[in-house]
Amino acid sequence: MLTNMIESPLPAEAGTVLDLAPGGAPGSWLTLDDTGRVGRWDIGSGTWRHLATAARKGQLRLHADPAGRFAAVVEDHGRYGTVLDLGTGLATTELDGGDHHAEHVPFAFRFLERDGRALAVHRTAWNRLDVSDVTTGELLTAGEQDLDYFHGELHLSPGADRLLDDGWVWHPVGVPVVWSLDGGLPGNRLDVCAREYYWGHAMTWIGDDLVAIEGIGDDDEDMAPGARIFDVTGAGDAVEVTTIPGPTGRFFSDGRRLFSSDEAGLRAWDPRTGDLLATEPGFAPTHHDAVHRVLLSLGGDRRVRAATYF
Repeated sequence: MLTNMIESPLPAEAGTVLDLAPGGAPGSWLTLDDTGRVGRWDIGSGTWRHLATAARKGQLRLHADPAGRFAAVVEDHGRYGTVLDLGTGLATTELDGGDHHAEHVPFAFRFLERDGRALAVHRTAWNRLDVSDVTTGELLTAGEQDLDYFHGELHLSPGADRLLDDGWVWHPVGVPVVWSLDGGLPGNRLDVCAREYYWGHAMTWIGDDLVAIEGIGDDDEDMAPGARIFDVTGAGDAVEVTTIPGPTGRFFSDGRRLFSSDEAGLRAWDPRTGDLLATEPGFAPTHHDAVHRVLLSLGGDRRVRAATYF
């Protein structure tokens, strides 16, 4: 399942690396350190170059646009973030997700592209998503969004026309939702499932038709390890097509298979039959470059392992 495994130390000049994101080219990764510095690392040559800095501290997360031209440094389980132009090193957009229960969810943010224009979907209040042009910082959405829904981590579909939102509703219940991006936000809503006191766990798109949600059960006190696979192509609620006992940890997909990554290693599953297709013991990826088909493991020993998959 894996080929071209590379093991490399992180460059010393990159600092204490908290997160990585694909850099837009083969072998290129963006790094984020604990002072908010963003740099570009070529994993093959080992070269690293400082690009920009965001004055952010805390539990930071790094996002990158598909072309590697912009990065966002956001305070996960916090309120603020900054979008950076990696060509100039300047901040283009300051993000404010609001302070109402922001500590309970990752900062809702995702880059996307429309007609060559770099955009971002991001939370501007606990129950509101907006779209901004990240080159200029211009807010492109307007109007009321009267939702009783706390937006969480956002996952963009491969076709870039829908968002999987790992949010929740009071009292609290985790309710993953798929939003369409056509016709403005909020678009058409499709509820995937509901789990009491349970959100902030693994989920991923599998192509444009299916999503995988970690955890088998309806309550955090009665949750079994595994994945639930839902068809999200209909107009009503999502339809559960498969339940797969076993997958835990982080979820990724190549559009055909579900990858799960935990302390036991990497496993590949057939999302429609639930069959275990392949295992890679000892390799537990933490990051995914879907464009260049690379899985990467960032460990605490400052060594990175990366492999392409077939």
